[in-house]
Amino acid sequence: MTDQTNTQLLFRQARAAYKMGHLKRARQLLLEAARQNPQDHRVWLWLATVAPTPEKSLQMVQRAEMLQPDDPMVQKARAWAERRLRQQTAVSPPRSSNSHTHSWQTAVMYGTLSLLLII
Repeated sequence: MTDQTNTQLLFRQARAAYKMGHLKRARQLLLEAARQNPQDHRVWLWLATVAPTPEKSLQMVQRAEMLQPDDPMVQKARAWAERRLRQQTAVSPPRSSNSHTHSWQTAVMYGTLSLLLII
């Protein structure tokens, strides 16, 4: 199996894991795909979707942007990541706040970018 074929398989598995709500598994698969094919901007966009923090999301989008600066999806992802970062710094509640609310807000943010990536 070629690296390209294996990367595509990892990418498909990661998307399936994401759709089932297995963000940690999706992140692991995407990190392996990025290791095998660091030039695939789509992998970096999906890594932004499952990144644990807004800062990491923006870093992943920036990697995609270096590879495909004119791609409209990359530009949309950049706007999403910057908005996510602004929202975090504007509302920055203590980490001991209601984790259920935080999980819900995070899920909404992830869902927003995944819709952008799917469309």
